[in-house]
Amino acid sequence: MMLAGSKIHPLWQSPIAPLMFLLSAIAVGFPMVIMESMVASAPLA
Repeated sequence: MMLAGSKIHPLWQSPIAPLMFLLSAIAVGFPMVIMESMVASAPLA
């Protein structure tokens, strides 16, 4: 998105966009690992 320049909405033009992406990836990553572990350890009944 940073390469698009003026073609994108001003809301998405932020110098801290990479940091926001990293923080959101971390925030979603941990719950996803927990959910995957719960699914993998579930009995196959």
